[in-house]
Amino acid sequence: MSRHRYAQRNFGPIMCMGAATTIVDVEQIVALGALAPDVIITPSLFVNRLLQDDAA
Repeated sequence: MSRHRYAQRNFGPIMCMGAATTIVDVEQIVALGALAPDVIITPSLFVNRLLQDDAA
């Protein structure tokens, strides 16, 4: 699982709040409740588009 690292953890959500469009590149789309709340850094409220990466 890829996670925000270092400064991204602090500034990623703030940048999403100021952006007109936020695109999230994900490895896998999981069911609601499958992730612990403490590993979610950018709330879905700020996400406009999902891009699933099937290359892995």
